Amino acid sequence: MMSCMVLLHVKRGEESLFLLEVGVSTGVGEVLERVVQLHNATLKVLRLCAGIEQLAEYGPSLPPEMQGLADEQIEELNLKDDWAEKSVASGGEVENR
Repeated sequence: MMSCMVLLHVKRGEESLFLLEVGVSTGVGEVLERVVQLHNATLKVLRLCAGIEQLAEYGPSLPPEMQGLADEQIEELNLKDDWAEKSVASGGEVENR
């Protein structure tokens, strides 16, 4: 038995999000659940990509006890980032605060 398929073009306003192929016998609830799952997964990937871009531009964050302090304050308090020495970039680094 051959099942018929339908291609749904999911949009947000005029923006095209993705295409979804479902069987004609698939219920609206199931289709809606799949659309939501795909859309949420897409948003997660986009957030991950943005995070990777920021990580590449600014590097990893400081340890919690050092965040928000000026360089002078870090020196005065004798605070040290233990990971800074362990994670040296092989191609060198450029600081971008």
